[in-house]
Order: sequence, then C-alpha cells, then structure tokens
Amino acid sequence: MKTVSLILALLLPVMFLGQSANQFYNLGVDKQAKEDYLGAVADYTNAVRLDPKLAAAWFNRGAAYLILEEYKKAEYDFTKSIELNPENAEALYSRALSREYQERYRDAIDDYIRAIQIDSLHSRAWFGKGSLLLMMDYKQEAIADFNRCIALDPKFPDAWYSRAESHRKLGHNYEAISDYTRELEIFPSDVVAFVNRGLCKSMLNDLKGAEEDYSKALELDAEMLVAYYNRGVVRQKLEKFNESIADFSKAIEIKPSLVNAYVNRGISKYSIKDLHGALSDYNKALELDPINALAFFNRGVALNNLGEKSAACDDWRRAASYGESAADELIREFCK
Repeated sequence: MKTVSLILALLLPVMFLGQSANQFYNLGVDKQAKEDYLGAVADYTNAVRLDPKLAAAWFNRGAAYLILEEYKKAEYDFTKSIELNPENAEALYSRALSREYQERYRDAIDDYIRAIQIDSLHSRAWFGKGSLLLMMDYKQEAIADFNRCIALDPKFPDAWYSRAESHRKLGHNYEAISDYTRELEIFPSDVVAFVNRGLCKSMLNDLKGAEEDYSKALELDAEMLVAYYNRGVVRQKLEKFNESIADFSKAIEIKPSLVNAYVNRGISKYSIKDLHGALSDYNKALELDPINALAFFNRGVALNNLGEKSAACDDWRRAASYGESAADELIREFCK
C-alpha cells in the first residue's frame, strides 16, 4: 500500500478563549509548525487541562501524536475532538488514519465513510477507503473510490497508482498501464510504478516496452532486485541471453538465495551452449530448493545433451514426481 498522506487542519490561533488555554494552544501551534511535536503535545496538554472543551487542541494534539506514531493516543484525542464537534470531517479522517495504523481496518473504513458523508469532496477520505478496500481484496469497490478521488484531485499520484494496482490485480493490463503512465507523469521518480508497468507490458507480450520500464527503474534504483530479475526474464524471451545472464547474476549478487534466478540463468546459459555453466546453476538451485521440479527438468535436459542419459532420466523422473508434466514426454522418449 502506498504511504497515506496526512492532511492536518489549518493550525490557526484560537481567539476569544480563556487567556491561559488560548496561550498554551497558540504555543503548541507554533511548536507544531516548527516540527517540535513533543513540545507541542506538552502545550496542547496544558490547553485541554485548562479548557477540556477546546476541540482544536484535542485535534492538534492527536495530529502530533499521529506524526510521533503514538496511534492509540492519537485516536483518543481525535475521538475527544469528534465528541465536541461531530461534524468535523477532518477529525474523522484523521482518526481513520490512527485506526488504520493500528490495523483496525474495519473501524478505519467506518470513519472514512462518516467523513465522506459529512464532506463528499474530501478526496483523501475517498483514497483512504479505497486503499483499505484494495488491501482487503475488494478491487472493484476500490476502483470506484479511486475514481472519486481522482475526479476531485487529478494531480494526486497515489490515487493513480492505487487504481493502477487495482486494475493490474484484476488482469486489466491496458487500464493499469494507462494509470501507471498518468502517475509517472506526476511523479516520474516512482521506481515501483515503472516495475509494475513493465510487468503489465510483459503480460501483454510487449517485451521491449517491459524491458524499457525495468531499465528505467534501474536508473532510479541500481540495487532493485525485482527489476533485475524481471528484466532478465524479458531479455531471455527476447533471446538476449548474455544480457539476461548479466541481469540474473546481478539479482543473485543482491540475493544469493534467489532460487529462480539460478534456474533462469541456467536456462540462458544452456541457450548459448554453456552446458556446464547451466549444470552449475541448476545444481545450486537444487542445493537451495531440493524439490524444485523445473531445476530437475532442465538439469535433465542439459545432462542428456552431454550424453549422460541415465542421470538425465533420473532427473526427469524426479521432476515428474514433483509435478513437472513436461518431463513425462521426455521419459517416454529417452528413458526406455
């Protein structure tokens, strides 16, 4: 899930209140504006002690607690603010955030709904509700909420990204690509969006487009494992075997336990007739995952091409026992 953006109510001085509570409140506002959140909490605490009906002080202290990741305390303060002003959509939105961070997702959704009922133009409340629905796998319902958010705030990149994710998970690859593209126009350094757009392009067999997206992701983050691995897979399909070997090697350098990178590097090595190199990679894959059917299958192919028919048949039988149905045909053909 993308990071939820927090919108705080305007931190304005309170006028015409009891002077002492007003003074502490304004001191808290000043400290909060300077990012001295602990100091702000102390001042707001004094303000609500002197005037327990000062809803703005409860709200702002809750906002400070939220930034300090004191989510239960934030929820308590937002609740006090809501009790004093039940029509404050911003307080409901903020309490939803505090509940979301406590993984109380149903309660958070209820607050997002109440915020929207009060203020149907609250774009972040639509986004927050949609994000939780997506997380709970209600993808179509999430899309409807992201549609509302985008209509209200078309320059909010997270909404485009999240709607793209919803479409991708539904298999709507064209729609997802369109949304990732819109998000990248607003936020061109979003490395994850490039990777996921590349994945959608790959699913549509736009392999060159996918390769370009993975390469762009790596320009932004030269250590991104999934971009190297996915680009390696795409380059293998494009028969750029040496380049795919380099990508799988980089993926292995970043994560030496990545079994599929060894298997796929072995396939690329086999494709350029480096049979012994391929065997070495399949052996490593099986060292890491002793029941990897694809590694047994491909090692059998390499062994057969090296004239080791008996060992090849043993591997194909193992592959078949672990669910690789393609091994059955080779067993019938070569293992009489």
